[in-house]
Amino acid sequence: MNTNPADEIKCPFLAMAMPPSDFQGFVRACQNYGMSYPMALLVTCQVTTRQKGFLALLKGETPDLHRLDEVEGISHTDLYSAYLSEARTMANEIAVDGQITLQDLVTIKEWIASQENVSIIDSSKIETALIFLGAGGDLETSLVSVDDVFTLLQGIQPSSYGEVTPAKLAQARKMARWQI
Repeated sequence: MNTNPADEIKCPFLAMAMPPSDFQGFVRACQNYGMSYPMALLVTCQVTTRQKGFLALLKGETPDLHRLDEVEGISHTDLYSAYLSEARTMANEIAVDGQITLQDLVTIKEWIASQENVSIIDSSKIETALIFLGAGGDLETSLVSVDDVFTLLQGIQPSSYGEVTPAKLAQARKMARWQI
């Protein structure tokens, strides 16, 4: 097993899964951690093709988990991991009964972007909605457990893991109000 921190699996969703050995294993890993089958299949096809090419997709190769942050048009450099402690402190300060809102997650993500002097890109907006849903966020109340958010961000399955579907992702994205 590779223990080089530079080679860590950067996606918290996939860090929770055993490294898949084939294409369908990658799809199942995505499903096991909340993605609907169509969404998991789409993501796996896109990532495989953009990382390794169409021939690799046809051969059923799995994406390279250690290079997920290099997938042009899908991924971006992870910024949460460098600020987990500060983000957790912010979340705890604004939490009510151990919960924050989706909008609180947006505010934290915007703060992280300001620390890095970067713009919020579409991938960051998707990521924030994924974290909210994956941590068991409730679309009716817009609430999510602080503990579950930060457990997920560490690549550990939270106690209230939620299903991620294209419809739920679209709904969460519409609910979020971005300032930057």
